[in-house]
Amino acid sequence: MEEAAAELLINSRGLFLPHSGDDMVVSGSYFFAASLGVPVIARRNPFLGWLSSLPSAKGIFFYQSRRDIEGFYKMGTDATSSEEILAFANAEFGKRKIELCWRMVFNSIDIKC
Repeated sequence: MEEAAAELLINSRGLFLPHSGDDMVVSGSYFFAASLGVPVIARRNPFLGWLSSLPSAKGIFFYQSRRDIEGFYKMGTDATSSEEILAFANAEFGKRKIELCWRMVFNSIDIKC
């Protein structure tokens, strides 16, 4: 199932997330798309708003209306390559970043790792 979803996303122009609630339901979808280098088109919510505010954020596009969505599909995401999206996702959420964060936590409570 995951492979089929990945193939669909890789061959698409982006992942459309219509959910507009404040909960984190969109985070897993975002991470799945970003791990494939696929842009995300979404309503602004606290998580994605925070994510897009990071200086190196790539591949997140917000819409307010149907016209915004139409504009996105006319323009496309050519300004952001899959490689840029992957680089951002890996730098902010990849294995090295996770290891660094856990190391900081362990060091702050004096656990040797």
